[in-house]
Amino acid sequence: MVHSLILLACGETVDTVESLETKIRDELEPRGIEFVELLWTERRGGPRITLFVDNPDGAVDFDFLKTADGLATALLDEEIPGRYRLEVSSPGLDRPLRDDLDFRRNLGRRIAVRVEGGEHQGVLAEFDDEMVVLDQGRSEARSIERAAILKAVAVPDLAKPSAKRPH
Repeated sequence: MVHSLILLACGETVDTVESLETKIRDELEPRGIEFVELLWTERRGGPRITLFVDNPDGAVDFDFLKTADGLATALLDEEIPGRYRLEVSSPGLDRPLRDDLDFRRNLGRRIAVRVEGGEHQGVLAEFDDEMVVLDQGRSEARSIERAAILKAVAVPDLAKPSAKRPH
Protein backbone atom coordinates (compact mmCIF):
# COMPACT_ATOMS: atom_id res chain seq x y z
CA MET A 1 0.00 0.00 0.00
CA VAL A 2 1.13 3.56 -0.63
CA HIS A 3 1.76 5.40 2.62
CA SER A 4 2.75 9.03 2.33
CA LEU A 5 1.90 12.33 3.89
CA ILE A 6 -1.06 14.25 2.58
CA LEU A 7 -0.04 17.88 2.32
CA LEU A 8 -2.01 21.03 1.75
CA ALA A 9 -0.77 23.58 -0.74
CA CYS A 10 0.30 25.70 2.23
CA GLY A 11 2.48 22.84 3.50
CA GLU A 12 0.47 21.83 6.55
CA THR A 13 0.12 18.13 7.23
CA VAL A 14 -3.57 17.22 7.14
CA ASP A 15 -3.32 13.53 7.91
CA THR A 16 -1.44 10.49 6.77
CA VAL A 17 -2.74 8.21 4.06
CA GLU A 18 -2.63 5.43 6.63
CA SER A 19 -5.02 7.35 8.88
CA LEU A 20 -7.36 8.04 5.96
CA GLU A 21 -7.23 4.37 5.00
CA THR A 22 -8.30 3.41 8.52
CA LYS A 23 -11.17 5.91 8.54
CA ILE A 24 -12.42 4.82 5.12
CA ARG A 25 -12.08 1.13 6.02
CA ASP A 26 -14.07 1.75 9.23
CA GLU A 27 -16.80 3.46 7.19
CA LEU A 28 -17.03 0.86 4.39
CA GLU A 29 -16.48 -2.54 5.95
CA PRO A 30 -19.48 -2.55 8.35
CA ARG A 31 -21.58 -2.09 5.20
CA GLY A 32 -20.12 -5.14 3.45
CA ILE A 33 -17.67 -3.19 1.27
CA GLU A 34 -14.11 -4.49 1.49
CA PHE A 35 -11.43 -1.81 1.47
CA VAL A 36 -8.51 -2.92 -0.75
CA GLU A 37 -6.25 0.07 -1.33
CA LEU A 38 -6.08 3.85 -1.39
CA LEU A 39 -3.74 5.69 -3.76
CA TRP A 40 -3.06 9.41 -3.43
CA THR A 41 -1.61 11.35 -6.37
CA GLU A 42 -0.83 15.05 -6.09
CA ARG A 43 -2.11 17.00 -9.09
CA ARG A 44 -2.60 20.60 -10.01
CA GLY A 45 -6.11 21.57 -8.99
CA GLY A 46 -6.21 19.08 -6.13
CA PRO A 47 -5.21 15.52 -5.41
CA ARG A 48 -6.56 12.46 -7.18
CA ILE A 49 -7.61 9.76 -4.75
CA THR A 50 -8.14 6.27 -6.15
CA LEU A 51 -10.04 3.91 -3.88
CA PHE A 52 -10.11 0.20 -4.66
CA VAL A 53 -12.95 -1.81 -3.11
CA ASP A 54 -14.23 -5.36 -3.42
CA ASN A 55 -17.40 -7.28 -2.63
CA PRO A 56 -16.62 -10.40 -0.59
CA ASP A 57 -20.16 -11.65 -1.26
CA GLY A 58 -20.24 -11.35 -5.03
CA ALA A 59 -19.82 -9.10 -8.02
CA VAL A 60 -18.74 -5.49 -7.98
CA ASP A 61 -21.38 -3.69 -10.04
CA PHE A 62 -22.25 -0.04 -10.65
CA ASP A 63 -24.56 0.23 -7.63
CA PHE A 64 -21.91 -1.28 -5.35
CA LEU A 65 -19.30 1.24 -6.56
CA LYS A 66 -21.82 4.10 -6.30
CA THR A 67 -22.49 3.20 -2.66
CA ALA A 68 -18.76 3.06 -1.88
CA ASP A 69 -18.25 6.38 -3.66
CA GLY A 70 -21.00 8.09 -1.65
CA LEU A 71 -19.65 6.84 1.69
CA ALA A 72 -16.05 7.75 0.85
CA THR A 73 -17.04 11.18 -0.49
CA ALA A 74 -18.93 12.05 2.70
CA LEU A 75 -15.89 11.15 4.79
CA LEU A 76 -13.32 12.82 2.52
CA ASP A 77 -15.36 16.05 2.39
CA GLU A 78 -14.86 16.27 6.17
CA GLU A 79 -11.19 15.30 6.11
CA ILE A 80 -9.78 17.12 3.09
CA PRO A 81 -9.95 20.88 2.77
CA GLY A 82 -10.26 22.07 -0.78
CA ARG A 83 -10.78 20.20 -4.02
CA TYR A 84 -9.95 16.59 -4.75
CA ARG A 85 -10.93 14.01 -7.34
CA LEU A 86 -12.16 10.62 -6.16
CA GLU A 87 -12.13 7.52 -8.36
CA VAL A 88 -13.63 4.29 -6.99
CA SER A 89 -12.86 1.01 -8.71
CA SER A 90 -12.65 -2.73 -8.25
CA PRO A 91 -9.11 -4.13 -7.98
CA GLY A 92 -9.66 -6.22 -11.13
CA LEU A 93 -8.63 -9.74 -12.03
CA ASP A 94 -4.95 -9.15 -11.32
CA ARG A 95 -5.50 -8.06 -7.72
CA PRO A 96 -2.34 -8.69 -5.71
CA LEU A 97 -2.56 -11.09 -2.77
CA ARG A 98 -1.18 -9.14 0.18
CA ASP A 99 -2.54 -10.41 3.45
CA ASP A 100 -4.01 -13.49 5.10
CA LEU A 101 -7.53 -12.58 3.96
CA ASP A 102 -6.37 -12.46 0.33
CA PHE A 103 -4.59 -15.82 0.62
CA ARG A 104 -7.53 -17.40 2.47
CA ARG A 105 -9.93 -16.20 -0.24
CA ASN A 106 -7.77 -17.92 -2.86
CA LEU A 107 -7.18 -21.28 -1.17
CA GLY A 108 -7.81 -23.98 -3.76
CA ARG A 109 -7.33 -21.54 -6.66
CA ARG A 110 -4.45 -21.25 -9.08
CA ILE A 111 -2.07 -18.41 -8.23
CA ALA A 112 1.18 -17.04 -9.64
CA VAL A 113 3.96 -16.09 -7.25
CA ARG A 114 6.88 -13.96 -8.40
CA VAL A 115 10.12 -14.24 -6.44
CA GLU A 116 13.67 -13.11 -7.14
CA GLY A 117 14.76 -15.24 -10.07
CA GLY A 118 11.39 -16.33 -11.43
CA GLU A 119 7.73 -17.12 -11.12
CA HIS A 120 5.93 -20.18 -9.82
CA GLN A 121 2.33 -21.19 -10.49
CA GLY A 122 0.16 -23.72 -8.78
CA VAL A 123 -2.95 -24.23 -6.71
CA LEU A 124 -2.68 -22.54 -3.34
CA ALA A 125 -2.81 -25.54 -1.01
CA GLU A 126 -1.97 -23.85 2.30
CA PHE A 127 -0.29 -20.83 3.86
CA ASP A 128 0.79 -19.46 7.22
CA ASP A 129 2.70 -16.41 8.44
CA GLU A 130 5.95 -17.66 6.96
CA MET A 131 5.16 -19.86 3.94
CA VAL A 132 2.78 -20.50 1.06
CA VAL A 133 2.49 -23.96 -0.45
CA LEU A 134 1.58 -24.42 -4.11
CA ASP A 135 0.31 -27.73 -5.45
CA GLN A 136 1.97 -27.99 -8.85
CA GLY A 137 0.35 -31.26 -9.87
CA ARG A 138 1.72 -34.77 -10.11
CA SER A 139 2.02 -34.85 -6.29
CA GLU A 140 4.53 -32.01 -6.47
CA ALA A 141 4.31 -29.16 -3.97
CA ARG A 142 6.45 -26.05 -3.72
CA SER A 143 6.90 -24.13 -0.47
CA ILE A 144 7.76 -20.45 -0.82
CA GLU A 145 8.75 -18.12 2.00
CA ARG A 146 6.28 -15.24 2.21
CA ALA A 147 9.12 -12.80 2.86
CA ALA A 148 10.59 -13.76 -0.55
CA ILE A 149 7.37 -13.03 -2.46
CA LEU A 150 7.65 -9.96 -4.66
CA LYS A 151 4.10 -10.32 -6.00
CA ALA A 152 1.36 -12.92 -5.83
CA VAL A 153 -1.84 -12.84 -7.91
CA ALA A 154 -4.75 -15.14 -8.62
CA VAL A 155 -4.65 -16.60 -12.11
CA PRO A 156 -8.09 -16.13 -13.66
CA ASP A 157 -9.73 -19.29 -14.98
CA LEU A 158 -11.04 -17.96 -18.26
CA ALA A 159 -12.28 -21.40 -19.27
CA LYS A 160 -15.13 -21.22 -16.76
CA PRO A 161 -18.40 -20.07 -18.31
CA SER A 162 -19.34 -16.57 -17.27
CA ALA A 163 -22.71 -15.65 -15.83
CA LYS A 164 -25.39 -15.30 -18.45
CA ARG A 165 -26.22 -11.74 -19.32
CA PRO A 166 -29.79 -10.62 -19.85
CA HIS A 167 -30.61 -9.85 -23.49
